[in-house]
Amino acid sequence: MQGRGQQHLRSRAVLFLLVSVMFFTPLSPMASLFASEAEAAIGTRHVYEFSDGSVEHIALYQGANPDMGASVSLPRGALVTDVSMTLSGASATGWSQLVADDRDHWIRGADNSIDDRSGDLTLAMDNISRNFLPHGNDAYVDVNSDAWLDNGSFALRQPHTSNATESLYSQQLTKTSSSFMAQSQGAILKHHDWLFLSTWSSSTFHNIVERLYPNNASRESVITLDKAACTLPQKHPSSYYGYYGFRDWTVTDDERLFGILSGYRYTYGSSAPVNYHRVMEMDISRDDTWTCIDSYDISPSVGEYTGIAYDRQTDQVWVAHNAMNRLYAYDFAGDGTGTYTRGQDFYTYTSATGSSWECGGSYGSGSKQMLRGLEVNGSTFYMRCQEDSPYNDRDQLEAWSVSGSSSALIPESTTRQLSRLGYGLQFDGERFVTVDCGYSTWSGATLYYREFGTGWTYETTPAPGTTTWYGEVVRSGEDILFSQRRDVLVGRFDRRPS
Repeated sequence: MQGRGQQHLRSRAVLFLLVSVMFFTPLSPMASLFASEAEAAIGTRHVYEFSDGSVEHIALYQGANPDMGASVSLPRGALVTDVSMTLSGASATGWSQLVADDRDHWIRGADNSIDDRSGDLTLAMDNISRNFLPHGNDAYVDVNSDAWLDNGSFALRQPHTSNATESLYSQQLTKTSSSFMAQSQGAILKHHDWLFLSTWSSSTFHNIVERLYPNNASRESVITLDKAACTLPQKHPSSYYGYYGFRDWTVTDDERLFGILSGYRYTYGSSAPVNYHRVMEMDISRDDTWTCIDSYDISPSVGEYTGIAYDRQTDQVWVAHNAMNRLYAYDFAGDGTGTYTRGQDFYTYTSATGSSWECGGSYGSGSKQMLRGLEVNGSTFYMRCQEDSPYNDRDQLEAWSVSGSSSALIPESTTRQLSRLGYGLQFDGERFVTVDCGYSTWSGATLYYREFGTGWTYETTPAPGTTTWYGEVVRSGEDILFSQRRDVLVGRFDRRPS
């Protein structure tokens, strides 16, 4: 009896064990709900291929059309923590950073860092830290690289094997375009291989700059100007004169623009009332959106200002104060407070009546001749100035140089007459560029975009090869939950005019 009872108990135990296994096995996926949280091991690094399954892609430039086939296929739900890309090959001018804003295979970010992946839920960062890392003169370049930093487009390019020199103010290129309208445009800028034209035909700030194709100056788009927390100048109350436009602007080596913004469209005036003008500091590292960093009223004690330039040799921004015929160097804080430091020393420029020069002169009963554009290189200032009365609808390019310890600049003999009034003078890394605006809307005069020689030697004919640029490192004392990085590298071919 006893042996039979023990055998019966063992049979019951085995049966109970089998039933338990059969009952709990389907519930095993729920174990994660009750298990304690544990730190996951470091995941395996995956190397994803191009969408066609290949591990490399050769970009081809054919028929003036860019190669759009380099797309990377990522599985749904993949967490991308790092992206590495190797570029090799050669083009006519080396790698450039021509920006492509349409990225079909990368999540479109937004300026306010929102997560737009869900149609029902929008997430935004609680704390946002912006790091602006430009391609400045002090950017770190690998010691093993022999590439050079091009101050014209802020791109790291391949070493060049030749150079060219064009005589001062020799006319190298003129273009006319339907984008040019009399009295409706300000300065023009060549940047990132695009032309950017300041219109003077909008009463709002955000849409006064057009992006033009460089080959024919036709309009590609209207870019967005983000005012941010900056203060704009007053706008003239008249419905005819009350428009925004940039009189002149300059780009520093860290992809920041300093421009003289005006709210008074009066192309043939002999003065520039200070309440309608401010110096705007803009981040122009993106080609579709320029963001204001700070704005400045620099008129106290020195009055109106009509020209601005950046000296690459001294890393200073110079401003022309037209009423006083003076040039001052400025150091702008760029911290959102509108503060600046004006140099104590200044240079003067004055033209006598009846002389061959126009800058610093007067016409009629003593009205000032307007300085309309400024550039500088070391000890020489380059100016676009109104020739005699504005009703003559002409400007003149002049060069004024420092002489010893004197504050009075000496004019050089080389000048160039321009057939129309215009605004701005900017060095694009190779040449001076400027644009006409005209005196009146009814004259029917043709307006031109113009390029002139500088007299300086510039590099040409890049050597093919591969080089590497290493950017700065960002360190944070707090946990980084999300990071959005925008780097674009595109091969470019120069299409230089014959």
